[in-house]
Formats: sequence, structure tokens, C-alpha cells
Amino acid sequence: MKGGIVDIGGEDFYLSLDEAEEFIKNSSKKIISDELIKEIYLNTEGWIGAIKLLLTILDANKTIKNLPKNNKLFIDYMNKEIINSLSKDEIDFLVKTSPLNYIDPSIYEYIASKNGFEIIRKLIERNMLIITIDEDKKIFRYHNILRQYLIELFNKYPVKIKNEIIENLTRFLINEKNYDEAINIFINWNVYDKALKIIESNADKIVSIKVVNEFPLQYYRKSIDLTFISIFFNYLNLDYERCYTIINSLGNEINNECLKAVKIFDILAGNGSRSDLDTEFISEIDSDLNIFTKIIYYLLYSCALGIRGEYIKALDMMNIIKRYNKELNNSYVDIICQYNKLSLLEEIGKLNQSEAGYGELCKLISNKNYRYCFDIFRNVGLPGIYIKKLEDQKAENLLIEAIRILNEFNGRTAFALIEKNIEYNLAEVKYIQGNIVECERLVNKIIQNCEDNSSYIEALSLKIILLYSENKIKEEEYNEFINLYEKNYMKSNYYSRIEITYGIVLYNLKRYEESLEVFNKVILICRKNGIGYSLVCCLLWKVILLNKLNSDNIKECINILKEAMFYSRDEDILFPYYNNRKYLKDIITKFKLQLLNDDNNKEFIKKLINLMDIKDESEILSPREIEVLESLIAGLSNKEIGEKLFISISTVKTHIINIYSKLGVKNRVEAVNKGRKIIY
Repeated sequence: MKGGIVDIGGEDFYLSLDEAEEFIKNSSKKIISDELIKEIYLNTEGWIGAIKLLLTILDANKTIKNLPKNNKLFIDYMNKEIINSLSKDEIDFLVKTSPLNYIDPSIYEYIASKNGFEIIRKLIERNMLIITIDEDKKIFRYHNILRQYLIELFNKYPVKIKNEIIENLTRFLINEKNYDEAINIFINWNVYDKALKIIESNADKIVSIKVVNEFPLQYYRKSIDLTFISIFFNYLNLDYERCYTIINSLGNEINNECLKAVKIFDILAGNGSRSDLDTEFISEIDSDLNIFTKIIYYLLYSCALGIRGEYIKALDMMNIIKRYNKELNNSYVDIICQYNKLSLLEEIGKLNQSEAGYGELCKLISNKNYRYCFDIFRNVGLPGIYIKKLEDQKAENLLIEAIRILNEFNGRTAFALIEKNIEYNLAEVKYIQGNIVECERLVNKIIQNCEDNSSYIEALSLKIILLYSENKIKEEEYNEFINLYEKNYMKSNYYSRIEITYGIVLYNLKRYEESLEVFNKVILICRKNGIGYSLVCCLLWKVILLNKLNSDNIKECINILKEAMFYSRDEDILFPYYNNRKYLKDIITKFKLQLLNDDNNKEFIKKLINLMDIKDESEILSPREIEVLESLIAGLSNKEIGEKLFISISTVKTHIINIYSKLGVKNRVEAVNKGRKIIY
């Protein structure tokens, strides 16, 4: 307009979202909502010509739900502006490749014996809505508007010709190992059986969740491979709703033993019952199944063993999975395996090894597609280790970060389960920090949200473990727990921490002998299965009960404490001691000197003394009692002590009785021996 020259390239006809919004509002006679503007923008990919076309269609009182493929204005425009300007070969190339999401021009040589690269080069030169995806690899795609119109033309081919083109396209893609795209084409044209055959032959090479989710639900009953990989990828994508849908589509009567294993996914996703753990896993599954399916099956097997408390067997199963995955080299399998392994190590009390493993895991997940899932797993899993070590601030920082990540999934089914797991850990953190009010609020919220499902007893168990020593548990809650336990868990063939809570409940109901029996039973199971952390908890409770029942077997009590410390000291397991400090303080004080005789325990005992605020005996004794003790050590009689200190013999006797009580001794000889260690 000013006499100058403007060079307008193809890219100048594409608008940003803000530019498109301004253009639409200035060009349309209608009031168009922001939501509809975004829909127009996504459909047109910002191409100004297509935006104007859709606005014209809107002015004709139409909507644009999907693209208006049958709209006369749309068809006339595409014919006039695009098709009429193309050669016969160009139209043939475009229409026959339109089923593809991404176009490798060499495919045209395969289906029509013609040079596709030369055709697409000319189309790009004329700005014919061809978008370059990878210039080096020569991968392209068609603009959304163009592709939809081309597919309409493709569908007008006779059925025989159309099927022949689809066969040729998919054959080429399979030869190129582009299995996802081949499956996608078959699904788009409802050729599900052929798509399923590709899945079953190449399940380990499928990377797209979308293609496995496009199958009608009845096909999941037909194929173990399809079912397993679909649930696996949806689980990683935190799409638990889709997992439930697939599992429910299988029905209650599943004849195939392998397929029954998918029920474990229900438990992992927070929707299953413990009866699903009774599934009998078979050690050798169908050799015709894809190797990826086998690996997922064994992952489920390992998870089931872990939930049952068979941790050593679960870890052994991890070695089998790694052996299978050497051939497959699937990084997601490696990551899930590592997460499961770290969780198992935590349960068996190998906290340091588990913590170090999480550090290595961070490097593995830095560039993965399912990063949110893996970050959530880490930020919910690692705090469990810190809580057991009473490192509450580290745990809280990770949980705050987990909440931030979780907000990305608000409204999705996974949200509620992950939120509950975060709140579980936060309740324990608040308990450690002495914020009992907030701890109680969190556990009550968890209980309220679990009232109608199988997680209720676990939530009630958490409340009992954290708050029994704070006198926050009502007797009816104890009785409710017992009723639930004896109804659903009493005959269980596998171990869980619910059994420990059952022992605690019996203790608080003053059923001491029964409580001791429960803990003795769990101790045997823990020793057999290498469950170190729970073993520490149960050993401490056994000492508490023996002390309560006035057991005179001091040697047994000391040995039990030493065993608990053996599993605790190197791993810094402190939470069970802190949780039971109300009862352990006097017991640790009573046996402190005997425990200190073991050099390996000295540093750990100092931690417990500090944790439970146990004062040194020399601080516990009054100055006068120390003078009396020094006189006892010197070998003076009661009369001589009285004369030396100018006090009566009855007062001397009173001081000696107090000394015996504070030092936890029974006679003069023991008092002298212990006194020498304290004073000198």
C-alpha cells in the first residue's frame, strides 16, 4: 500500500492462539465463546484460510463439532482451493496415504510404484498444507483440515480397493517395525482382529497407550497380551479408571489362570479386595504369550508376594523378571522393578540400601514419558524410609512436593488413592513432630473416605498405631477393629501389619496373654520371611508384655532387646522405639547397663536415651543418695554411713531403698557393682 514489496511466505498464513482469537472476534458477526475459539484453533491449527472457512460455516448456523466434512461450503472450498490445483498423481498420493498419521514418502513406492518424495516436494513448494515433522528422516503429516477431507475421498473408494490399500499400508509399516501406526490404521477401519494379531506378536514393541485403548472391550477377553499391556501402560499413566474398566470387562468368571492375575492391579490401584491375593499364580505360563506379557505377569506375581508379606520370595521373583528383561531391555520394566525392590527392602528393614536405591532411580526416570507417575511413586515411597528413621523434615519436604505434582491429576481416579497415601505419611510426620491434633485430623479424614471399601481396616489400624499412646482411641474403635480382623483376617494365610495392630488392640483391652500369643506368632513369621522392620516392632512389644506380666526372666528380656537393636542400629530404625516410648522408657532404663555391655549397641543406646529423654543414673540420684552410694561402695555398714553423714539409720535405709529402685537392682552387691560404673 505504501509502494513497497512484502514477501509473504506460507508460515505467514498461520496464526498464534492470541492472533486467532483477535481475528475471529473481528471477523465474525456472532459472539463466539473462548471455548469455541480454542476448538476452531485446534481444528485449523491456526491456518487463517481454514479459520475463515469455519467462521463462514458458523454464520450459516452450523456448529463445528469435529470437522464439517459433509458441509457444502467446506467441500466446495477444498475442491476449488486444493484438489482442482493438483495433478492426478498428486491426488492419488494424498488420498492413498491419508489413513496415515505420519507419512514416509517411500511408502508410495511400495503401494503405487511411484516416487513419493518428488510428489511431496512439489506439494510443499506450493504450500499445500504439508507439515514437516522430521526433515532429516523425511517424515511429514497433513494439516488436520486437509487430512479430514482426504479421508472422505478415501472412503469413497470401492471396498475392495480400500481394503487393498489398507493391507499395503500396514504391511509396509510392519516391515518398518512401525507397529503402533499399523494397529492404528486397522482400528480406524474396524479391522480389530488383524490389529490384535499385531499386538500378540509385538506387544513388547508397542509404545502408544492410545492404540491399545481403542479396542472394543470384548477384545480384552480374547487376548491376554492385549489385556496385560493395556493395564500396564494405563497404570503407568495413572489412568486407574481405564484399568478398572478393562478389569471389569473381563467379568467375574475368568477361566484363564494368567488372566486372573490382573485382579492384583485392582489392589495396586486401590480398588481390589484382599481375597484377590488368594489367586494361585502359576510358575510357568503359556509359552505362546509375548515376552512382555510374561514379564508383566511376573511383576504382578512379585507384587502379590510382597502384599502377602513373602518379601524374600518377592525379591527372588525380581531376579526372574530381570533375567527375562535382558532380552527385552524395556526401561519401564526396569524402573517398576526397581521401585518394587526398594519398597521390599524398606519392609525387610534394609533402609539404607533402599534410600540409596531411590537416589539411583532419579537418574533413570529423568527423561521418561511417565515422569509424573515415577515422581509420585518416589515422593510417596521415600518418605516411608525417612519416617522410620524419624527424619520428619526430609519426609515432609517430599510429601509437599508430591501434593504439588498430584494437583496435576485432580479429578482423575488415581488422585484419591495417591492423596490417601500422602495423607498416611503426613499423619505419621505430624505424629513424630508432636502435632497430635493435625495427626488425628488426617487419620480421621482417611477413615471417613475409606468407610465403604476394603481399605477401612488399614485406615483404622493407622489411627490405632499412632494414637493409642495418646489415649485418643475409644473402646468401641478397638472392638470394631477386632470384629473386622476376626471376620476378614483371622484365617488369612499370609502376613500383614494388620496382625501387629491386632496385638496392640488386645494389649489395650488388657488381654495381655492373647496379645503376647499374637506377637509370638508374628515374630516367627517375620524371622522366617526376613521381615526385619516388623520383627523389631514385635520384639519390642514382646518385651513390653513380659514386663507387664511381671516376668522374672531378665535374661530373656535383655536378649529380646538386643535382637531388636541388632536389626535397628545399622539401619537407624527408630520409629518403633519412639512409638512405644511410653512403655519402653522404664524398660530401657532398667536394662541400660546390661545393653551397654555390648559394644555394638553403645551408639544406638545413646540415641534411644536421647530419644526417650532418659537421664543418666547419676543425675537421677540426689546428692545425698550419691553420698550414700559412695559409702556403700567403700564397704561401710548402715550404722557407719549414718555416723559419717550425721543421719539416722532409718534414714540411711530409706536412701538405700530409693537407690535400689532408681538403679533397678535388688541388693547391696548389685548396687555397689552398678554404682562403680556410674560414679567412677
